[in-house]
Amino acid sequence: MSLEQIREILSVSGQVERQALLQQHHAELERRLQEISASKALIEHLMQCTADDFTRCPVYRRMAESTAGLHNLGKDGCVI
Repeated sequence: MSLEQIREILSVSGQVERQALLQQHHAELERRLQEISASKALIEHLMQCTADDFTRCPVYRRMAESTAGLHNLGKDGCVI
């Protein structure tokens, strides 16, 4: 937790408020962990991918779309 987040937790007066704040911080950490996990999986695939152009690799494209939350690619198929 950042110093600002710790300061925030220490400044709230009641247990209910503290728990709500901790829940928010926990949810943010969960979101960040999911992003990190998806990025790690993508990088691990790229380290093993045998495609000459990884941007044309169907597994990479599927992972990138999923990670970015994209469902409709542009006409050029760019995922970046």
